[in-house]
Amino acid sequence: MVDIELDILQNLNKGKESALKEIYRLFFHALCAFGSRFVKNDAVVADIVQEVFYQFIKNNAYRQLTPEALSTYLFRSVKNACLNRIRDQ
Repeated sequence: MVDIELDILQNLNKGKESALKEIYRLFFHALCAFGSRFVKNDAVVADIVQEVFYQFIKNNAYRQLTPEALSTYLFRSVKNACLNRIRDQ
């Protein structure tokens, strides 16, 4: 999996839009399943995951990550966003 993540990060750094589609395809469903452990509304979880992807790209967070850290970063971001949503309700 690290090879795929390395390719994704390299392509993101080159500005290739295909990398965005690939990261979404690779992680979206797993992140939603993970987020549903915290937030029981599937629509809300999907919104949270999409916001995590948006912030990931907007803030260029991928520039600071190693391939080994990509999935950890995304899962931790989803968890924190879910916990923030629970706190704010």
